[in-house]
Amino acid sequence: MADAHHRRAESGESFLLPGGDVHTVMLSGAESGGQLAVLEIRCPPGGGPPPHTEPTHAFFRVLEGEVEFSLEQGGALETVVLRAGDTAFVPGGAGHAFHNRSGFPARLIVVGQPAGLEEFIAEAGVPIENPTTPPAPPEISDRAQMEIVFDRRGIKPFQSDSAVW
Repeated sequence: MADAHHRRAESGESFLLPGGDVHTVMLSGAESGGQLAVLEIRCPPGGGPPPHTEPTHAFFRVLEGEVEFSLEQGGALETVVLRAGDTAFVPGGAGHAFHNRSGFPARLIVVGQPAGLEEFIAEAGVPIENPTTPPAPPEISDRAQMEIVFDRRGIKPFQSDSAVW
């Protein structure tokens, strides 16, 4: 059994992804006995991942901003706009995406079960010191290598013609 855990604000490891999203690990699988991963996402205007599936269940809560979610319903993606306080649940293997449609940064919390999402983020992103003022997003210099990371972590495009990042 894992020990109880706490983390001070702004003290988790932060990673910048190629699209400009910043993910800060609030609880890792190592800290939860592999049960959960909790991340805060800072999503710039226009930011967010393309449609994809992943093996973990994911619960999202919008803290700030207006975020357009695409959620799989009956094999197709349906769109809903979520605002501060709204939530979404995505079962493992279901297609989903989100997009910050507001003109200012959005913040979300995502809880992944079981843990592992934080490991993907650490592998796909670049470590940064300050999540509130990130540098310019990194460019993907080796798409084949990035797709290997996706494959290793079970992240798949929702449709065969979807962009992967």
